[in-house]
Amino acid sequence: MMSKKTDPQTAEAQGPKWVQISGRQLTAGGQAVQLRGIGLGNWMLVEHFMIGLPQVDYVMRQAFQEVLGSERATAFWDAYMRSYITEWDIEAIAGMGFNHVRLPFSYRHFERDDAPGKYREEGFALVDRVVNWCRRHGLWVVLDLHSAPGCQASDWNAESGFGEVQLWDDEHFQARTANLWREIARRYRDEPTVLAYEILNEPVTAIPEQVSRLNAFHHRCIAAIREVDQRHVIVVNGDKHATVLSALDDATFADPQVMAAFHFYYHYCADMHGIPAFPCVHNGKRIDEEFLAKHSGLDKRADGERIARPAFLDEFGFGYSSPRVGVDRAVHEAIIKWCESVNVHWNLWHWKDVKGMGLLHMRPGTPWLKLLEKIGAGAMRSAADGAVRNYLGEVDKLLTLESKRRFRLQQETSRDLQMQMLWTLVERMSDLTASDLAALGASFASDQFEFDEPMATFLRDFMNRPAPIVAATGPSAG
Repeated sequence: MMSKKTDPQTAEAQGPKWVQISGRQLTAGGQAVQLRGIGLGNWMLVEHFMIGLPQVDYVMRQAFQEVLGSERATAFWDAYMRSYITEWDIEAIAGMGFNHVRLPFSYRHFERDDAPGKYREEGFALVDRVVNWCRRHGLWVVLDLHSAPGCQASDWNAESGFGEVQLWDDEHFQARTANLWREIARRYRDEPTVLAYEILNEPVTAIPEQVSRLNAFHHRCIAAIREVDQRHVIVVNGDKHATVLSALDDATFADPQVMAAFHFYYHYCADMHGIPAFPCVHNGKRIDEEFLAKHSGLDKRADGERIARPAFLDEFGFGYSSPRVGVDRAVHEAIIKWCESVNVHWNLWHWKDVKGMGLLHMRPGTPWLKLLEKIGAGAMRSAADGAVRNYLGEVDKLLTLESKRRFRLQQETSRDLQMQMLWTLVERMSDLTASDLAALGASFASDQFEFDEPMATFLRDFMNRPAPIVAATGPSAG
């Protein structure tokens, strides 16, 4: 399955070199580097469509605890965390030609809400495990706070179980986040395998006053990190799910080792939404590599004319179960080629899941997929979607809602329904023993998964040739 095998002893002896920002380039050992990476999603932050259950990570764990009891819940989740990412995965990632991984995590692995500041060694043990494996196989690690205390957005990937977004208006949550970053930096300040600290994934502000608070929050976290670690690169995301880097003030980049990251999901580009092929003519426009590069917003998103730092597309991806998966593959191959042609670093979302956005997906007939079918998870999800549509249809007869308000109603209705669905689905697992649940958790090991071979073949072929070192201008840098 791997295109080349790393030599663990050689890789660990050499170890990844320190990465530093030098103008618009990243360097390691005095040499310019091109980052090529992939995210380790659905492990230290579980997402609903990646595991096949509704709601967010901590709510799933609560449901298991309340319905099944501590022993059985622990049996499942401990086996899941042991099995989901192992050294095999890190070796496979290195063998494909990637040079770094992005490790998204929930703050809850490091502290409890009822004991803030009392840091949990079991969370750091998970990070240590990945860092040690990556050092052995010559990969860097970006530590990515995907879910912050108080929630930075109302989305599932911010672990917002009830639509709450409290981070921007609550000093308590801001202080906890800065303190957590100080503790993370204290522990990894001497570790070159850690490429960067990514302060916060996909923040979303709602009002202009919160934009200034977003910047102040970034300044605060940067200062907390620099109290204990003056060396590591720090990554900040733009506003609106890392799509609006113009929201980041110039003071954020006063530290020469701070850079910005942006995200890009092409189907949000109106002209590319629903394209039947790539390249193609769609709604009278030629949609091809040139359009993608110059007219989709991709080339402007890094705000390169203002931010004179390396450009980093650290999240982009697609759903492998889509009937349009061939189109999506072609677009993403073009995105990767564009990145390397204009000196943009990239990280693909992501490595593995049940069958959502993972390069690896579960094989049909595996124990977890059989369980989901047995408890009716897919059928319930389809029925719930229909119920929400019917409900909104009745609302439309009653009220004329502006599109954003209607979307919000749809989102919150679905969220409330998912809460009830989750408890029902877990109740349908009540006949399972602790041993049964441990075996289900262990079935998330990668030997139960298979590659999306067309995309994997492209990545292997593309990355197992030298990365180009191009003029350090970056996209839209003048």
